[in-house]
Amino acid sequence: MSGRTAWLLEAEVEALCECGAARVLPDGRVRPLRASRRLADGTWVAAARGQARSSLAAALAPGVRGRLYHLVAAGQDDTAAREAIIVAADHVQAGRLGDAEVALAEGLRAARRVRGVPLREIELQILREWLSVAIREVTPLAADRLLYELGRSTWRDGELAHLERLVRVAVAAYESDGPRALAAATAVPPFDDAQLEQWRQAVRVLASRRCSIAEEERVVAEACAWIDGGAPGVDQGSRYEWEGRLRYRQGRYGEAAELYLQAASHARLPSTLLSDWLNAASALLEAHDLDRCSEVASQASQLAAKCRHALFEGRAEWLARAAAYRRGEELTPDSELVEALACVGSAVQTANAAITEAAIAWRASDNEQARRLAALATQHLLGKGHDEGIVLARALEAAASGGSSAAAQLQRLQDAAVRVRLPEVGLQALALLRLAGAPDSTHAEALIARLQPVRDSGRRLDVLSLSECLALLGRSAP
Repeated sequence: MSGRTAWLLEAEVEALCECGAARVLPDGRVRPLRASRRLADGTWVAAARGQARSSLAAALAPGVRGRLYHLVAAGQDDTAAREAIIVAADHVQAGRLGDAEVALAEGLRAARRVRGVPLREIELQILREWLSVAIREVTPLAADRLLYELGRSTWRDGELAHLERLVRVAVAAYESDGPRALAAATAVPPFDDAQLEQWRQAVRVLASRRCSIAEEERVVAEACAWIDGGAPGVDQGSRYEWEGRLRYRQGRYGEAAELYLQAASHARLPSTLLSDWLNAASALLEAHDLDRCSEVASQASQLAAKCRHALFEGRAEWLARAAAYRRGEELTPDSELVEALACVGSAVQTANAAITEAAIAWRASDNEQARRLAALATQHLLGKGHDEGIVLARALEAAASGGSSAAAQLQRLQDAAVRVRLPEVGLQALALLRLAGAPDSTHAEALIARLQPVRDSGRRLDVLSLSECLALLGRSAP
């Protein structure tokens, strides 16, 4: 029996003795004397347990595991609400964002149960902490949950409305088209609190990734200038992260990886370190530095498992499999990974994994599974501003369909392929469409001319290597 259980049992026995329902014998045994009304209806149990919970909570230091539970069970809602903030901060420091969210939800319920005037300041502080957790979780699902709780607040003022606007634009940055999301984020007034303002800048940068490159360059420059302003408590690593994202989009993958690793060296929290490592691994994948990609992804996977961050662990697993696929290793498709990523609420990451697993299935002549996974990737990318991914996924689906696609559909996909920003993605799509029965595209040369020099055209990209693309299109290397 644990010490805590023994303490609770001792309190209940003492309550029985006080009401004359039991007596402690000299040898330590407890003898029941009568079945009192309190014993029959159980009121003594509730009272004793509440008293025991209060005693246990009083004996434990703030933040100690179990104290929040005892405070809630004892009905000490005022103290429980404050304890939840301490517990959540400890979880964030350990990288356990899901546990932090659970603690904050418990604290918020406690604050709202207080009779009379609600604990407005405590409730607002809990909502602020929840915002930082939701944005660090990097999923629209986390922001949606917070948005629901904000809507349940019984009071309304300018500060709460300000927070709610930021959460709404965070959801839009994940789910709406880039220009609209960026306009909404920019319209949110700046925060006086440096941490909240940094989240607003981060949401603006996130939204700009689905705008033009020139627009993203402008937004990143503005956000970095704000960091250079020297506001107290600002995370300097964000500058390297934002610049790394921009270099990645510009196709300067080696520079992007180094910027992400530099951001990781400034990381204060495990969740930030995980994000930086995974972004670095993604850049290393596109830079064809596959061994370093696998190494960084493995580090991230171990830390994500320790922190119980399902999305980051799934993303690390996808990166490791994508690197193995590009090395030419023989793999079997892992549809369970795709399903798991879909469950944690990241549409874009689910689509990335689905394309990789569809390519693996297609290489293994499992056309049925390749079609299903490619179609799933398209489904998750629709409306998210990721046109290149949609074109590649639909072209792979057509190639796996064995020439059953309609000629008009193939023509539309060819037209879309030659307009994509990354020429290597467009060439892969055109080559896959040729396999699906599309006629020769007269625009292939324009894409080939835009290719950057590569050391090994035989290395696989997302689906095909450049050598395979050129062979299928009947073209020679530039």
